[in-house]
Amino acid sequence: MVWQLVFNPWFSVLINRMPRGFFPTLRGLRQGNPLSPSLFILGAEVLSRLLNQLQLHPRFCGFKVHRACPPITHLGFMDDILIFSSASALSLKLLMETLARYESVSGQRINATKSGFMVHSTMPRGRRAAIQRITGFSQKVFHKNRLLSPGGKIVLIKHLLSSTPLHLLAGVSPPKSILATVERLFANFLWGIDEGESKHHWICWKDLCAAKEEGGVGLRSMADVVNAFSVKL
Repeated sequence: MVWQLVFNPWFSVLINRMPRGFFPTLRGLRQGNPLSPSLFILGAEVLSRLLNQLQLHPRFCGFKVHRACPPITHLGFMDDILIFSSASALSLKLLMETLARYESVSGQRINATKSGFMVHSTMPRGRRAAIQRITGFSQKVFHKNRLLSPGGKIVLIKHLLSSTPLHLLAGVSPPKSILATVERLFANFLWGIDEGESKHHWICWKDLCAAKEEGGVGLRSMADVVNAFSVKL
């Protein structure tokens, strides 16, 4: 059914305000097609399940975190995805095979020029070269915090970072100390970090949460956000 909806339309070109000839669609979805978001979600779900299955492979060594934390395979946002893996050659080959499998079944292609890998600064140069040879990606540096302007950081905190833990915090009734810790992380992100240490906070978080008419930037405290979310539920 979806295939018929995508490839059924025919087009005609207007020449001097008169239609001339007809030709079918051969490149899949057109821009603005309402089916595009739904099909993209289906494709992203397939890729997500393939990566989760890769974590169960006996010879795949994933990204190691604290033993009490669940294993992390990937994080997705819109059409970008961040995949976690160890730097072993076998794990990277299994990962690339999984991505190639997704390409073959979905018809999508990974843009190697826009993709990259990030490693710890202490990783040997030879290992970095091996990762680049296996994946075909170049090494990238994660410096998003430094590139964002103060206004951009405020927007990111207001619309993304503060909304990410809402469902969890609204369901567990966290103590005030947890909310204060989250707000401290937001504040450190806003003011930046220099040589591994947080920069001086020129305005306290409470004043930042005030309305713009009162000298703040319109941010809300985590307690107010969680309370408002609970009331809406």
